[in-house]
Amino acid sequence: MDTKKLELLKILNNNIQSEAKHGTSRNSYFLVVTSILILALSQFDDIEFQKIVAFIGSILCITWILMHWRSSNYINHWKKESRKVDPSEENSKIYPKKLGGFEIRTLGFILPLAFLCLWLTFLWFLSNQ
Repeated sequence: MDTKKLELLKILNNNIQSEAKHGTSRNSYFLVVTSILILALSQFDDIEFQKIVAFIGSILCITWILMHWRSSNYINHWKKESRKVDPSEENSKIYPKKLGGFEIRTLGFILPLAFLCLWLTFLWFLSNQ
């Protein structure tokens, strides 16, 4: 393999690893902020304030889902580009088109979706009081 292809593969691999690390950090930040919002919701008895907090929590979760989805698309794109640059069997083993089971990135949607359901439930209950 020539050095130009090797350099491109290194760049693509670095992009994949960097995006995965950033995704993990983003998930941690979203969890912390969501936890703070839930704590704020439980500390105040004012229904209007609780509705605002629940609305902000919902928007936060929608943002979390969209960012996770975009990040996943980037990783898939870079893996696809890597297979184009080097279609050899060795590279296909590193970035196969399909693995068994679920990708961690796919499972990563569970947490923001669960919190979104929680926030929407809070909004529903608060609106019916």
